[in-house]
Amino acid sequence: MPLTDQKMKDRSNGAKGDHGTMASELLSVAPFLSELSREELTGLADAVAVASYGVGEVVVEEGSPGESLFIVSKGILTVRTTGPEGNQVTVGTLTAGDFFGEISLLLGLPRTATVVAESDAICLEIGKEDWRHLQRLHPRLRAVLLEALQARAANSVEAVVEDYRRRKAGGRTGD
Repeated sequence: MPLTDQKMKDRSNGAKGDHGTMASELLSVAPFLSELSREELTGLADAVAVASYGVGEVVVEEGSPGESLFIVSKGILTVRTTGPEGNQVTVGTLTAGDFFGEISLLLGLPRTATVVAESDAICLEIGKEDWRHLQRLHPRLRAVLLEALQARAANSVEAVVEDYRRRKAGGRTGD
């Protein structure tokens, strides 16, 4: 459970007129949103939830249902998946500007990895309906996420294969 969970508009204690700053902040941590106009970013900022996570806290768990995309605003998160022998394999590290949850969001599948905060972290969360609206306005965003999905799939396979090789050789395992 995140330490805090609130809409981005509430982050400034309800102050009006601060949406432009929040929209700029959203863009600065999520370069893949750079094709959105300032007005669209402001609208998105109103819909984005902000959650803080403490060290060791699970943000999403492999196998659980998911209908949102997360953008890392602050902190370091580790991405782990279950290897063929049931062991946990670290497949990546996320920092500010990175995003995750695209597989569940785009394909409607359960979460394919567990993401854990390695430091205090803040994530922005875009729900399924807000994402659908955004991708209707900007079809390129879907393509960006699909490209990321392909790259991450290749990296995950490589990490799992490497972990398997180490195990077979009797060497040190991933995690």
